[in-house]
Amino acid sequence: MPAVTTGHLYAIEERGGWHPAMVPDAAGGLVHGQMFDGAGVDLAALDAFELEGIDYDRREVAVQPEGGHWTTAQAYCWKRPITGLEPIEHGDFARWLAETGRPVLKG
Repeated sequence: MPAVTTGHLYAIEERGGWHPAMVPDAAGGLVHGQMFDGAGVDLAALDAFELEGIDYDRREVAVQPEGGHWTTAQAYCWKRPITGLEPIEHGDFARWLAETGRPVLKG
């Protein structure tokens, strides 16, 4: 379901495509994304995929699902320097892809 959190969103180009990098910050703007029910999810396998490099860490963040109240959820957050990353001021990666015509990173 659609949800928002507070922070800053950046785009990173890698292997001919783009992927998002979210940096949580209570004083930041809204970052738009999707919230999924994690029941039955193999977090070890997901962590192995997302944390395969040294770019992200999984942590609890405050989120507000569309039409709901603020709660907490797990999110993969960018943990490296943001120097050289392209900021997405409006905080919506899907919208940014559509606006720029850039391809999403596949695989």
